[in-house]
Amino acid sequence: PNKTSPFDFYQYWRNVADADVLKCLRMLTFLPLEQIDEMVITNFYRYNRRQGLSENTLLHYQTIMNQTLRKAVKEKLIPLNPYAVIDKDVKPSHTRFVPETYDVADLERLFTAMQGDPLALFILMDVTYGLRRSELLGLKWSAIDFDNKNIHIGFKVTEAVVNGKTQCVMNSVMKNKSSNRTLPLVPIIEKELLQRREEQMQNQKLYRKSYDTNYLAFVFVNDMGTLFKPDYITRHFKELLQRNNLKVIRVHDLRHPYVKPTTKKFITFFEVFGQPHSCP
Repeated sequence: PNKTSPFDFYQYWRNVADADVLKCLRMLTFLPLEQIDEMVITNFYRYNRRQGLSENTLLHYQTIMNQTLRKAVKEKLIPLNPYAVIDKDVKPSHTRFVPETYDVADLERLFTAMQGDPLALFILMDVTYGLRRSELLGLKWSAIDFDNKNIHIGFKVTEAVVNGKTQCVMNSVMKNKSSNRTLPLVPIIEKELLQRREEQMQNQKLYRKSYDTNYLAFVFVNDMGTLFKPDYITRHFKELLQRNNLKVIRVHDLRHPYVKPTTKKFITFFEVFGQPHSCP
C-alpha cells in the first residue's frame, strides 16, 4: 500500500523537465546510453509482463522511454533510437477496457447497501445523471437552482501530482464544450440535496471553529466540511461494494448505461427503469 502506484509514477515522469530527462535516465539504469539496445528493451517488456503489468501501463512506460531516447539521439548521445528497430509484436498494444455495468437488480442492492453511507447522495446522483466523478466533486450550491429546478454542470475537481505530491485541482475548464450543461433537478435529488444542505449547516454549528470553511461552496464535503478527494471516492466506493458482496465496478461505470458520451443525451435512471422502492 505504501508503494508508488503506476499512475503516480507516470505522472512524475510526465512532469520532469526536458533538461532533466537524460539525468534521470542515467539514475534509473547502470547501462551506458549506447548499450540500451533492442534486446534490453525487449527483456524489460518480458520481465514486466511476467510481473503482471498491463499493456496499458507498459504503453505509458514506452512513451516515457521513447521520448527520452529520442532526446538522446537529438543530443547525439546515441546514434540510433532502439525503438526504431524493435519488433512490433514485442511492443505493448492498447487494450480496450470493457466496463462492467449494473442491471436493475444490481442497483436495487446497491441502493439498499448505501443507506446511511457518506457517499449515498453522490452515488444516487451519479446513477441518476450519469455525471463524472470530477463533475460531482465540483458541484457547488450556487449551481443548483431550486426555484427553476435545474442543476448547472460547469466546474470540476480532479487530482494531479504537483512537486511530487498529489493535490486537488479545481477549475471551470471542462472536458469538452458539451460537458458544460444544465440538467433538470429531479424531485428525489432535490429532496436529498435540501437535506444535505441542512446537515451541513448543522455541522457548522456543531463543530464551530473546527469546521473547515474553505469548502462552504461545495456540496460533497465530509462532516467536518472538508472536500471529498477523488481518490477517497474511488476507494470508499470499492470498499462499500466489497463489504456488501456486490459486484465490484468503478465509480465511472455507474454512468455508462445512461449516458451516450457522443451525444450527451440526458437519460435518468428513473426514466429508464422507474423509481426503485429502496432509494434513500
